[in-house]
Amino acid sequence: MYLLPYRLERSRMGNGVAALTLISFLRRRRLNSGVLMLLLRKSLLFAVCVVALSVGACQALVASAVEPPHTKLEMFDTMTSGAPVGTGSGAERPGVGMMVFVQQATWARDLQETVASGATWIRMDIPIGVYGNVSNGVFTPDQAQVDFYRSAAKQADAAGLKIVLVMAAAYNSDSWSEAQFRDYNGQYWEAVSKNIGQYVDLWQIFNEHDGRDYRNHAPISLTAAYLTRFRDTLASARTALRMHSSAPLTTTPFGYPVDEARYTKWQTFFDGIGPSLDVIGVHAYPEKSAEVIGRLPTYIKRLKARYNKPVAVLEFGLPSVASYGTSAEVGKAIAHEINAIMGAAPMTATLYQLRDRGTDTNNGEMVFGILRDDFSKKDYYDTVVTEMKRWR
Repeated sequence: MYLLPYRLERSRMGNGVAALTLISFLRRRRLNSGVLMLLLRKSLLFAVCVVALSVGACQALVASAVEPPHTKLEMFDTMTSGAPVGTGSGAERPGVGMMVFVQQATWARDLQETVASGATWIRMDIPIGVYGNVSNGVFTPDQAQVDFYRSAAKQADAAGLKIVLVMAAAYNSDSWSEAQFRDYNGQYWEAVSKNIGQYVDLWQIFNEHDGRDYRNHAPISLTAAYLTRFRDTLASARTALRMHSSAPLTTTPFGYPVDEARYTKWQTFFDGIGPSLDVIGVHAYPEKSAEVIGRLPTYIKRLKARYNKPVAVLEFGLPSVASYGTSAEVGKAIAHEINAIMGAAPMTATLYQLRDRGTDTNNGEMVFGILRDDFSKKDYYDTVVTEMKRWR
């Protein structure tokens, strides 16, 4: 939830003016009418009390009113009338997100194209080493980067997008103890939170570290010792981020291939680290197979049921390489993925990605975009965007 900088100061304004002020503020924050009524309940009850009841009776009645939620995660829960995020009748439609690798030179156009695509979320990254550096146990931010990322997040928020902020890697030296690693990176995470936390709706710390160590990327197995170490580091990250932000925390495992063995590995992963997460985040790359795509809703629902937490699919998509068929076939498969994933009502789902990272069509990692690197539209752009807009 956006923590409200609002207090009824009855000595300075009437209750009616105060209520209208609150309505105006909440409308600017894009809250729906159900949440609006929840947050107004106390102030309206107090206004009635002033006319009809004693001060003591007013205090008792107001104390019995439902408190507004205190974190952004609780806000998502409230929007679903007490059901888990994205489930039950009346749930706010989660909307499809778009992955954007943030670059100063192209940011304005990337943001414009994200909005045009019909996305309601944007997944933005801060690459390690860009935001500052750690020296002698102290994190020092780069002020120019601080200013840029704050401006970018503010612009995305103003454009009506919810933000997933990804910090996929961390500062590391193998000479550091685990306590030092958490301390130094805690300074980094807190600095980012202080700067842009008010705009972030979901934090993602680390990325696909179920096969490689989150510190040095060395190959690992999901042993109890590794999962405990990772769980405690995520808890440390959550504490640092919560110094200035109420947004929930997630991380993600690898998402290919999508099959029962992959789901079992997800389960092992989240059984170990889940207590430190607010949201279960996964990547899912089912390729073109209708059968495999059809498994996605089942796996999403199983994760929701097992952990009783929101599930966010933070990467899915298909590169435009010859082995996946024609442009029409690629576009149709991506649209099918969107429909399958969103039908399972995740907290959000992020298409990977807005724009190609290069031009080498022999390297699938470079050509996942629905736009080419030069912003020109691929043949299947309209097919994908039409499906995205259905879920707004």
